Amino acid sequence: MISAMHIGKVGFIFHPSELYSYYGLAIRRSSPLSETFVVGYTDGLIGYLTAAATNGNGEYEALTVPMILDIPPFTPTATAELAAAVVQLLEQTVASTYAISSFTSFSCRLMNNPG
Repeated sequence: MISAMHIGKVGFIFHPSELYSYYGLAIRRSSPLSETFVVGYTDGLIGYLTAAATNGNGEYEALTVPMILDIPPFTPTATAELAAAVVQLLEQTVASTYAISSFTSFSCRLMNNPG
């Protein structure tokens, strides 16, 4: 599950992965809030969300970790899609009367079909 909340002008994104720093910084830059914290390893663990270039070349983060965790590897565009989606989630929290939003189905679309 991925959740977002804000307290005043400070936003928080909670996700169960380790994002490459490039994407964490992109989320912070694109956030509608003045300060945004991207918090990993929450609500489970799904391993690394890597850059597209690392997925096809056998890097540890992209291929070995999913095998260790017994999950299919992520699609090459998964991390970029996640970064865009969490910014939208932050925008929803800002526009909503509630300061907390979450979604649970997105991570399923990030994984390659194992078969």
